[in-house]
Amino acid sequence: MASRSVGRVVLSFGMAQIGIKLYKMANDDDKVHFNNFNPATKNPLGNRQYDKGTDENVTIQQADILKGYEYAKGQFVYFTETEIANMQAAKKDSLDIAEFVPVSEINPLRIEKTYYTAPDKGMDKGYKFLYELLKAHGKAAIGTYVARGKEHLVAIQAYQHGLVMCQLYYDTEMRAFDNQCANVQVSMVEMAMGQVLMDTLSKPVFDSSKYSDRFIDKVNEAVAIKLANPEATITEVSTPVTTSGMAETLRASLISMGVPEDQIDAMIAKAGVSASPEPIVVEAPAKIKKPRVKKAS
Repeated sequence: MASRSVGRVVLSFGMAQIGIKLYKMANDDDKVHFNNFNPATKNPLGNRQYDKGTDENVTIQQADILKGYEYAKGQFVYFTETEIANMQAAKKDSLDIAEFVPVSEINPLRIEKTYYTAPDKGMDKGYKFLYELLKAHGKAAIGTYVARGKEHLVAIQAYQHGLVMCQLYYDTEMRAFDNQCANVQVSMVEMAMGQVLMDTLSKPVFDSSKYSDRFIDKVNEAVAIKLANPEATITEVSTPVTTSGMAETLRASLISMGVPEDQIDAMIAKAGVSASPEPIVVEAPAKIKKPRVKKAS
């Protein structure tokens, strides 16, 4: 865990108060950041402040810049920095626990970010008590927390040997999931082949150490190439496109992994389906016939 905390919060639980420190769960140091440079001079490029209506350079103090809220397409209501500051939530160091809910009620898709926590000075007993309480009953503590002027909905959960604070999206921030493939049908052959492929690739545990950010790896390799030869050009790596049907693709995938074809056919037969490929059935919308226009005599 990081040695420097990013904030402090006091959890209010009835009459009890438990001080905790927050730490970033993820390390941002490994992120790739690029700065803009002039290709002719190699000088850094700054952000030019200009009026998009007149294209004239302007110099305005940050406090004097108007903030516009687009309430309708192309229509704005304007606020000053002071007005926005007056609307923001007042800073507070406490997090009032409003309710306890089963951990299973927290949708993982609702979690925006997660913080590790540790007991603040002298708060070890209270911290351990809340951890043991949440862990024993499988509950999460729900409350609100103010950071940078915004009130966040959070859930405190027991994790491994301590507590984590999950920052949650509000209902108004969640988008509806609109599934567009309701009319697509998958054949039994494709399902059987897919099961064989899934079983072949299945592992009893998830070992995340086998994976890394390939973009960062490629950037590090490219940096080494550029340092050795500044004029070197990094070529683009193309991704092959598969155009065959799903059944053929699954069969080819299994064969490439060393699974014998007779074994594939046997597994499909065991599933109670034919080994002959069946196409995916897609119900296409009926075409609307345009009325024929008679020519004037």
